[in-house]
Amino acid sequence: MEQHEPRTPALALASGPCVYVYKNLRPYFKFSLPQLPPNPLEQDLWNQAKEDRIDPLTLKEMLESI
Repeated sequence: MEQHEPRTPALALASGPCVYVYKNLRPYFKFSLPQLPPNPLEQDLWNQAKEDRIDPLTLKEMLESI
């Protein structure tokens, strides 16, 4: 890349298993992440949160400890 060319800022947007990069408000690059199985503990925590069986602060602490 030329050093005299102005740099164009980029915006990265995550959606599902993909990261989309936009430059000049146009699609520039798409990166697809590999499918991984969910962490069983994290999945259980989110299920508890969905059913209001865990308070938000405990959920936050447990997710940070994973």
